[in-house]
Amino acid sequence: MKLINIEKSFGGRKTIDNFSLEIKKGDIICLTGASGIGKTTLLNIIMGFVKPDSGEMIDIPEKISCVFQEDRLIYGLSAMDNIRFVTGNNISEEEMISYFNMLNLTKKQAYQKAEKLSGGEKRRVALLRALLYPSELLLLDEAFKGLDDDNKKAAIDLTLKKAHTIIAVTHEKDEIALLSGRELSLESTIK
Repeated sequence: MKLINIEKSFGGRKTIDNFSLEIKKGDIICLTGASGIGKTTLLNIIMGFVKPDSGEMIDIPEKISCVFQEDRLIYGLSAMDNIRFVTGNNISEEEMISYFNMLNLTKKQAYQKAEKLSGGEKRRVALLRALLYPSELLLLDEAFKGLDDDNKKAAIDLTLKKAHTIIAVTHEKDEIALLSGRELSLESTIK
């Protein structure tokens, strides 16, 4: 996958300026930089939610999964049904519960309505939903924010087992270390 000379402005303010990046299968890229510098905009461009003003994107995978800054769970559905919404019935209940357990979530929490879960529980369900969707690229936008150390480690361990190519937006040095990713600071590449 290649991004070549990507530019994007909002209201006359250039957010992304002449940004290029090549990502190979298996790469883990950790995007860092100050708030408002364009990290989320870059992910939105990759997903096709935002069109760049100029530049070229080559070999963007068809199947992309994402964990947004907001959990975007469907209230009224259980945690498990939120995951089945994207996976269908391709994963047995027993296997699904084992994935919940890997993220320190119980069988009871798997069947709980999404709106009844705590913030950290919602975060882990959103991550699990993205990990179990059969994608070629996983985008993480502060996906581990708000998790305590044990749950963060469990979440990152499962992410590394399930995802092959990852672009992660983070402000946390410990997440970069746990992901063993290549850090790319947007401070010098995006105005």
